[in-house]
Amino acid sequence: MKSRLLALGSFGLGSLVLSSVAAAQTSAVLGQKNAAFLTGLWRIGYTDYADKIGQLVAASNLVDKEKAEVGEVHRRLQMALKTQSGDALGRRDLALQTIDEKLAALTNAKPGSEEHIDMLGDLIDGCRLYADAVAEALKQDKPPEELATIRKAADEKLKAVIADMEARKKAYEPLRDEEKQGSELPLLLAHYGLGRIQYYHALVHPADSLHAKHSIEQALNTLEEFGLDFSESLAAYESKLTIALCHKFL
Repeated sequence: MKSRLLALGSFGLGSLVLSSVAAAQTSAVLGQKNAAFLTGLWRIGYTDYADKIGQLVAASNLVDKEKAEVGEVHRRLQMALKTQSGDALGRRDLALQTIDEKLAALTNAKPGSEEHIDMLGDLIDGCRLYADAVAEALKQDKPPEELATIRKAADEKLKAVIADMEARKKAYEPLRDEEKQGSELPLLLAHYGLGRIQYYHALVHPADSLHAKHSIEQALNTLEEFGLDFSESLAAYESKLTIALCHKFL
C-alpha cells in the first residue's frame, strides 16, 4: 500500500510542478492528472492526504482551468467527509457553490458543446445534493426560526434555478434538428433537468404541505411531457424512476 501511495504521490506532485514549466501540455490536461491523483488517494482511503492536496491546489497559483478540475473532485470529497460527520449545512453550502458556479459558467458556454452539456449535468446534480443536504438539516434539532430560515433560502434558490431551467428549455427548442445528431441534447437535458429539480424542490418542504404537493405535480407534468417528447431516449426510461419517486412522495 505504501508503494502505491508513493507512486501516486510522484505522479500527482510531479504534475503540479510540471504545470508551471511544461508549455507543451495544456492546463486542462494537467488539471485532469491532478484530479486523477486526488481521486486515487480518496479511493485507497487516504482521505486526509487527499483533502490537504485539494487545499494546496486551491491556494496555489496554478491557472484557473487546472485548479477547477481538482476543485470539482475536492468538493465531492469534502461533501463525503461532511456526510460522515453529519454536517448537513456544510454539505448544503458546498452544493450551493456548485450551483452558483455552474449557473455563472453556463452564461459563457456554447449550447451543445461538450463543456455546456457537462455543466448542465453538474448543475442538475448540484441541485440534487443541495436538496438532500437541506432535507437532512431540516430533520435536525434546531430552533424553529433557524429551520424556517434554512427552508426559505432553499425554496428561493431552487425556484431561481427552476426559472433558469425553464428559460433554457425554451431557448434550446429551436436548436433541435432531427437531421443533426446531438442537436437535441441541450433541450433534452434542460427538459429532464427541469422535472428533476421540481422534484428536488418538493424535498425542502414538509411532505404534507401544499408547497410540496404543488412541486410534485409540476414535476410529474414536466416528466410525463418529457417522456412523450423523448420517448426513444434512455433518459425517458430513467425519468420513470423520478416519476415513481414523485408518486411515492405523494
